[in-house]
Amino acid sequence: MKKREKCMLLSKINHVKAARGQYDDYDVTEKFDGRRCLWIPATEGLLIKDVPFANISRKPRLASRRSSGLWTRAWCPIFAPKGWIEELKRSHDDIQYALDGELWTGFKDFERCSEIIAQEEPDERWSFVAFLASGCIPLHMFADGVVGGIKLEGVAKWLRDRGMRYDFRYRNNLFVPIIGKGRDRVKLYDEVLSHDGEGIVLRYPYLNYTCERSNMILKMKPTEDDVATVVGYTAGKLDNRGRLGALICEFKIPDTQGASVIFKLSGMSREQRRLNKSCDQILGGEELPLDYSCLAVPTGSKVHFKYRELTKYDVPKEASFIEVMEDD
Repeated sequence: MKKREKCMLLSKINHVKAARGQYDDYDVTEKFDGRRCLWIPATEGLLIKDVPFANISRKPRLASRRSSGLWTRAWCPIFAPKGWIEELKRSHDDIQYALDGELWTGFKDFERCSEIIAQEEPDERWSFVAFLASGCIPLHMFADGVVGGIKLEGVAKWLRDRGMRYDFRYRNNLFVPIIGKGRDRVKLYDEVLSHDGEGIVLRYPYLNYTCERSNMILKMKPTEDDVATVVGYTAGKLDNRGRLGALICEFKIPDTQGASVIFKLSGMSREQRRLNKSCDQILGGEELPLDYSCLAVPTGSKVHFKYRELTKYDVPKEASFIEVMEDD
């Protein structure tokens, strides 16, 4: 069965299909480097424990806090100042629908944006944050079933009873302007990168919102690759519970005198995540003790990985495992 995601995710552009003209009539928008955000006004002001889809398994202390109406793509609460939320509502003439988009603070500013929205006690820095909506969230996103360990039985009805609606007019590109068509993607892509943009998004003009990684909405952005050394592991969670979660890697920063950073690397196959023993008693995401080892990727291994760019702290961003390097 195809994995059900919590929201719609972008796929990478297939350049072979693009060369054949398959995406020529797609709308092109700029891709903004922010943090994914779901704005669901029907949940504003409620105790988080009373929101049936709230994901607070790792932070149960948040149960007694009140929702701002903002949620991450994993359905974790985001806390924003009340004044910021009121201004957001003033920018919309009808808040019966819910919107999917990005919280964004500017180009090449991903880390500051992340720091601001991660706060459980929001501060004045939220004045730098904008919500860039890209689509309307349909009720079927909360269809019955279990997604990521969260039971959704009756959630769609609960939201409908609280006034949530789906407005077809806002299915796509609500505040993200269309800058051209797919046939001009290379030119548009170069123009966006020339002003330090992240890349472009190609959207099927009659896109329907589906909770999966959709081939109807595609991203086109640059990537880099390099080599790092494995120095440890973290425990897996959800589908990878009991197995390897991520590789803890040391990366030698290019163009420095041997400086390095530690980062977490994922993207391995299920088979590559096998450990010498189960770690299902260890909380997902926690670093594993030294007596654990990964059969396919032992500590000390050199791994080849790809990433989009280095952050201002020289950490590889959106890093993904490619392969274990052979010994020299």
